[in-house]
Amino acid sequence: FPSSPSNSLIYKESIWHAFLFSILIFAAAVSVYSLYSGTVKSEWEISDTLDSKLLGVLYHESSYRNLRARIHRKKKQLLIGAPAVSFAFGETIKKICTNIMHFHRKNGGNAILITSYDKSEGKSIVSANLATALTQRKKSVLLISGGDSPADLLKTLNITIPIEHYDYTNDDLSAMVYQKENSLLSI
Repeated sequence: FPSSPSNSLIYKESIWHAFLFSILIFAAAVSVYSLYSGTVKSEWEISDTLDSKLLGVLYHESSYRNLRARIHRKKKQLLIGAPAVSFAFGETIKKICTNIMHFHRKNGGNAILITSYDKSEGKSIVSANLATALTQRKKSVLLISGGDSPADLLKTLNITIPIEHYDYTNDDLSAMVYQKENSLLSI
């Protein structure tokens, strides 16, 4: 009589094959899902997926200069023309500004809406930089903050507005508009 089975299972090899097969199945499922999920994967897919025109892609600029600034939570000013802002960030803002001006000349219109789904996605930084770029090209700009307080926008622009401009109970809208000195920018 034999003391062990003649066709015994090799557990280590079976487990290894099952592991590799499951990784292969998982990778295939993720690939199929990402292919058919309808998300935007590149800037060339935006016009088809979102049914809109892409006017530019903003270069990512870090809010902190270095690790020490990140630890102390000291963000740099991300306004074009500031010394700490990179050339690429400033040029992409100017390119988007040029594309907006061309689009408005071609199609008409004189309003730009900047919005996003969540907080802290850069709405104030983008709108302040676009307003700055437009005023540099001798265009009059009126920035209207749709939030509860325009504090983020004003902080980005380094502007302190007198308290009377915060009176939202006044029926006179011109009293709420602040004209920046020596500029075509109104807030």
